[in-house]
Amino acid sequence: MAVFVGSRYEKCKYTGILGKDGKVRKFLHAREPLQEQDMLEPLVIHSFQVGEVIDEIAWKAVGKPRLWWVIADVSQILFPLEIEPGTELVVPMPELISRREG
Repeated sequence: MAVFVGSRYEKCKYTGILGKDGKVRKFLHAREPLQEQDMLEPLVIHSFQVGEVIDEIAWKAVGKPRLWWVIADVSQILFPLEIEPGTELVVPMPELISRREG
């Protein structure tokens, strides 16, 4: 299983599991979610509205919709398709920065 640079799974530990076909597959261990203190300033609080989707918020914030998971992590959102209107999301601005330094 290839994990691309910058992926939220990039630093996850894994265990190789030998399949019946003789191929080794990676089993990824749990990752630690990002938290507000992992983000660079400034942070913006966004009140989620009816009809919005979290990847659109990421696109508007930084031009990268695939980084929706950073907003979900920092905002402690477990199910991004079921965000209630009025939920306050923490949106790192102007870039979404992961914990690659530490």
